[in-house]
Amino acid sequence: MMDSGFRGTTFDNLAVPTEIDSTFRRRLVQGVVHDENAFIMGGTAGHAGLFSTAYDLSRFATMLVNRGRLEGTQFLRPETISLFVDRDLFPPGERGLGWDFKSLEGYTSAGALFGAKSYGHTGFTGTSLWIDPDSRVFAVLLTNRVYPTRANRGHIAARPEFADAAFQLATQSR
Repeated sequence: MMDSGFRGTTFDNLAVPTEIDSTFRRRLVQGVVHDENAFIMGGTAGHAGLFSTAYDLSRFATMLVNRGRLEGTQFLRPETISLFVDRDLFPPGERGLGWDFKSLEGYTSAGALFGAKSYGHTGFTGTSLWIDPDSRVFAVLLTNRVYPTRANRGHIAARPEFADAAFQLATQSR
């Protein structure tokens, strides 16, 4: 993952604008963390500020579905991944260590086709990463839903539709 990081990534100047901020920064927000709290903290926080590319996130997801291994190198032990995606670690089982779990009832940005053990992460700007360890399928969605303003709510329907389309495409091509 050569194009991922909290600041100073090679794609900072190519980042898609996230919002025309007319109140806090009074400028176009582009190539810097969108979240105001993380921005005040220097651009890096546990909850915001990570920049990446679809390619890098695809490599990361591939490593996770391969139980920590990518291209012959073991980056994480399978036991570490299992700990991070343990539904029973924090009751009531909706979040793990850095991951959300697919809701088993009601709305889920993971869509209808990702399995019950699926885990993922979403971002305020509309991004979404979902991983189904059983089918070994993942979906990476990078968006700028707050452009030009955060009033846009289109990502709510788009996330599960995209996840379902990605799942169908991945499983049909096998």
